[in-house]
Order: sequence, then C-alpha cells, then structure tokens
Amino acid sequence: MNVIISGEVRLGQSFEIKGEVRNRGEVKVTNVEIMVYLEGKVLKKVSLGEISPSEREEFTIEVTIPSDIALGPHNLILLLTGTPALRSEFRREIMVRASLKGILEEKRGRARELIDNARAVLGMLKELAVAEEIPEISELVGGAELDYEEALVLYEQGRYEEADEKFDEALKSRIGHRSG
Repeated sequence: MNVIISGEVRLGQSFEIKGEVRNRGEVKVTNVEIMVYLEGKVLKKVSLGEISPSEREEFTIEVTIPSDIALGPHNLILLLTGTPALRSEFRREIMVRASLKGILEEKRGRARELIDNARAVLGMLKELAVAEEIPEISELVGGAELDYEEALVLYEQGRYEEADEKFDEALKSRIGHRSG
C-alpha cells in the first residue's frame, strides 16, 4: 500500500488521503477494505472491492478530524484488510492544529478592536488639531477598514485562507505597521 497524507491537519476540517493498493500475489483478493483510525476511533471505512493478481486500485479518502481530538501529534493508522487473509497497516504521525476558522474569529476581533481604537485616537487628535499635521492617519485607518470589510466577506464565503491574509493586512500592513 502506497499512501500520501498531509503531515498537518486542522481540527474539525477534512483532508484527503490518497494512495494505491497493489496485489502482488497470485490469487484474487476480495472484500478489500481500508479503515482509517485516529486515537482508536474509526474515522472512515472504504471498500475497494476486489483486486486481481498484478492489478492495483487507487483510492482517495476524505477524512474529517473530530473537533474533540486534542491539538498536537497523533498517529493516523490505515488498516488494509481482504480475503484471503490480507492485513496490512500504514502508520503516519500527523500534527493536529487549531481550526483556521477559530483563529480567524480571534483575528477578526483583534482587527475590529484595533480599528475602533485607531478611530478613537484619530478623533482625539482632530479635537486637539494634531491630525492636521499627520494627514496619512485617516488614510491608514480607512485602508485598514477596507481590508477588514473585505476579510469579513471572504470569511462569510468560507474562503478562510484568503480571509486570513486580509485580516493580517488589516492588523499589520496598515495601522500596526505604521504605529509599531
């Protein structure tokens, strides 16, 4: 059994396991199944049917990491079984990371707070007539707000990786970069 698995996965999100099973024997193997285990739990069971001698069967298995699995390293096990008497194991350590959605919710809150604080400071500076001396402040805050709004749209569309980049822009490249 040849298998390709990502070494890092996200909590509560799905990933693909790809591979192939080759019958190197002289007898047809029937009832070929692959069971995917993580921490003793069966995550998925897939039937490949039968494989004749010298033939191979490719597979793609989509697996979701349960949300109750602890973050950190875990052993993922693929158990291949069939008739007559076929049993083969494939083990791979995977790293379970926090959900990108959860990380984005935290960034969304931080970005909103940063923008609100920047707006408040900008208002105070205008009252003190200092903002007239630093005209780019309003532009920076406005740019951060645009990045934030764009990130929200991407987030709501489920485009989390793109939203992550936009939240980072709102947090760093606009206000945080100039004031830090």
